[in-house]
Amino acid sequence: MSVSRSPSTAVPLRLVTTPVPNAPEPPVIVHAIGGRADAVRLAPVIGALERQDVFRQVVVHTGSAQDRGLVGELADELGLPAADHVLDVGAGSDAGLTAQTLTAFDALLRELPPELVMLSGDTNATLSCALAAAKRQVAVAHVGSGLRSWDWTTPEEINRVVIDRLSDTLFTHSHEAVDNLLAEGVSDGRVHPVGSTVVDALRRVEPAIRSREAWTALDLPPGDYVLVMLHHRDAIADGARRDALVAGLATLAGEAPVAFALHPAAAPTLNAAGAIARLQAAGVRTVPPMGHVDFLSLELGAGAIVTDSGTVQEEATVLGVPCYTPGSLSEGRITLTHGTNVLLGEDAGAVATVRPSRTDHAPCVVPLWDGRAGERIAAAILANYAVRADQSSTSLR
Repeated sequence: MSVSRSPSTAVPLRLVTTPVPNAPEPPVIVHAIGGRADAVRLAPVIGALERQDVFRQVVVHTGSAQDRGLVGELADELGLPAADHVLDVGAGSDAGLTAQTLTAFDALLRELPPELVMLSGDTNATLSCALAAAKRQVAVAHVGSGLRSWDWTTPEEINRVVIDRLSDTLFTHSHEAVDNLLAEGVSDGRVHPVGSTVVDALRRVEPAIRSREAWTALDLPPGDYVLVMLHHRDAIADGARRDALVAGLATLAGEAPVAFALHPAAAPTLNAAGAIARLQAAGVRTVPPMGHVDFLSLELGAGAIVTDSGTVQEEATVLGVPCYTPGSLSEGRITLTHGTNVLLGEDAGAVATVRPSRTDHAPCVVPLWDGRAGERIAAAILANYAVRADQSSTSLR
């Protein structure tokens, strides 16, 4: 026998929500992202923190309009949310850009204010954000701390040291980086060896990388071409070094196919100096900025990589591709001791001696480079800053 309730006697259910008085807002973390390297290194952290669902995350873009476009194209592949704020910073000198970014970021911190500012890398924008946060007594966490080339003639080295001095929590990609920080007097309680988030970002898209075959669109033979990506000022802006580099690449192009990936920061200088035209005349293929998966696929298919990018050096190590760095110093020594990277020395023309290798590329094994660096960083942030924010809100009640 079935039993039914008459519509006239039905009691409608009503959801009653009792407001919680003085419920604290979730603590805010601001992530400052400039170019591709920042996006690659911070995306795994943002994703890991999102899964915790404890913090409100705010993404701020600190780079140029060209950088913003490139990061926007990478966002889907990296799992990176769209920027919540964009700093309106124009062109200028190192000092001018640092001042503009500091002023703009300071205004944003005053508006929010956050519990923590997350930074990565060694750019002028990163330095500016660290300064602004420190002056407002906002905690700073730095991903990629402790990297040292010990070459104080480069702006990047100055930035690295100052950023680390201003940071409250320092995340390193190797135990060697930990040693560098401890030797500088940083207390070990502030230093966290977590591995490289570059590996996390690569692992996320690895199946797509291995199936993409981006070299086919450029008519490059897999395993037989050399991929070049250079953007540091000492390689691009110095006329004598740049001319030696172009001459060396022209010689190399006579021995093997060469693809030169144009970095947004380097392309205007190279173009103004006529270097791009000379490279193209020598048979070097110039490649515009690419998506994350496409560029990693191009790295994977290369027989050798020539780069001064720390991110690309780490990616080459993970993929097992031979890598060569102009100069006699590198901040990422772990890619020299445990990876595929080799220094070419001070003669920029030595790039002509590089040859692609068709041997099977075996990924290198590096301690902590297991694709879980983002999770380790998120766990450390949760342990240190969620508790602190909760204590702060409790003390105000």
